[in-house]
Amino acid sequence: MRILIVDDEQEIRNGIRHLLIGSALADRIEIVGTANDGREAMIVAGSGPVDLIITDIRMPGMDGLELIRHIRTANPSIAFIILSGYDDFSYAREAMRYGALDYLLKPVEERELLGIVERLIERTNKEKEPSLYLTRDEFRALREKGEWEAVALCGADELPEERVRELGGEPMLQWMLAKVHSEAARELGGIYLLTGDSAVPFRYSFGLAAGSEHELRNKLAEFAQRVHHFCRERVKVPVSFGLSEPVRQEGQSSEEMPIDLAFVRAQQALFSRVLLGSGIYRGEDIQEAKHHHASEKLEAALEIKDSDSIVEEIEALIERCVQEGSVSVLLLSLERLLFLVHHRWQVDLSSADGTSMSLMNRTLESLLWSSRPSSLRKGLMEWIQGALARLDPARQEGKVLARAKKYIQAHLQHPVNLTEVSQETLVTPQYLSKLFREKSGETFIEYITRLRIEEAKRLLAEPGVKVYEVASQVGYSNWKHFSRVFKQHTGYGPADYKNRIFVDRVGYQHEL
Repeated sequence: MRILIVDDEQEIRNGIRHLLIGSALADRIEIVGTANDGREAMIVAGSGPVDLIITDIRMPGMDGLELIRHIRTANPSIAFIILSGYDDFSYAREAMRYGALDYLLKPVEERELLGIVERLIERTNKEKEPSLYLTRDEFRALREKGEWEAVALCGADELPEERVRELGGEPMLQWMLAKVHSEAARELGGIYLLTGDSAVPFRYSFGLAAGSEHELRNKLAEFAQRVHHFCRERVKVPVSFGLSEPVRQEGQSSEEMPIDLAFVRAQQALFSRVLLGSGIYRGEDIQEAKHHHASEKLEAALEIKDSDSIVEEIEALIERCVQEGSVSVLLLSLERLLFLVHHRWQVDLSSADGTSMSLMNRTLESLLWSSRPSSLRKGLMEWIQGALARLDPARQEGKVLARAKKYIQAHLQHPVNLTEVSQETLVTPQYLSKLFREKSGETFIEYITRLRIEEAKRLLAEPGVKVYEVASQVGYSNWKHFSRVFKQHTGYGPADYKNRIFVDRVGYQHEL
């Protein structure tokens, strides 16, 4: 039995966890995760199978009762045990009305909790239906001789901020999409939600099985169309599907694909949305490319590790592919680009242990989940910068830091943050933060604050300028906050500093 523990007190979460895994039921249960409120619990529950949720009632954010209401609507098979430090019958009655299995008061008695869990395990074993959740290996093992199978991948094309707020936030939307998928899968049968891959929100993998190729093709089409239509018309958050060709389990001819290649073909099909927009795409519709756009200029720039030219050439490569509108050409160009970097990696680092090849494959898989040219460009640039940093760390780190500082200096009047600057320099926020600490000897915040204080000093020396005007010109929307920061770093308030500058100037003029 897979159990999720939810409580806003870490000690209680840990205590229940240790109680369960240290009991005689340990070999019959699995703690799939813990969460400190209802919204976090929904994310955990939406990423994989859960049989039982043990949850507190009173928690900040989404409380236990609200959690039960949402999850029981989407998946009534999940059982709940409610915990509370409040001996309040109204809570117990409300919890039971929404389908809680039992209600326990804190501190929880070990014998009582274990007894409830054991009874639930026994009941579940009698009633258990085939699980909708399988790993890739379990899906492979499930196949029967002569059965046809396929892979379907689904990804959200965009997350409109206003719509996400209307639906109650990303955790609620994630759970809603999981509910849509699971309901369609149960109704059609022979469809499994594949787990075990990188758990990235709003990305879903499915394995489908049927007795004939015709039946499987119909099931693929019905499943994708049903979910795609519901998300577009009812949820109003567009999703796309990438569908592989059907694969036969045994007795397959040389023309038929192995199941692992079916995953690749589904990824390639889903990638079509980058150029063609939201939709349902099939791997068999992607034609072989006759050319690619990875140019000799790009290859030369990679050889000398000229990051500026590399960025320019990649921008040009993506733009040419977008203008041409050919998914197959864009795919081949990406593969060619990654191969060039892989080759450079092997030459410069003498890497023959497969590390760079594995990284290249993971990178390509990640890029194939891109939903539009902008997300593809961002992911590709970040990867290129990471590769260059490994190939020529000192030079590339210096260039990234220089670009970051130049951008900060040019936008000092705005409330610049780490994420914004990292996007401009095409690296991750974590990497940029690390560079500032290690190469500049100060954090990103310390650097930008120091620049603002120095600029503020220069402006305060100008006659007639107001403190609130200076605050605005160095990126502070609140002049009182600016005053506190200025005094913290200089020992003087802005007005005091300005007056002292004026007195010093007048005294100097009198001396003259």
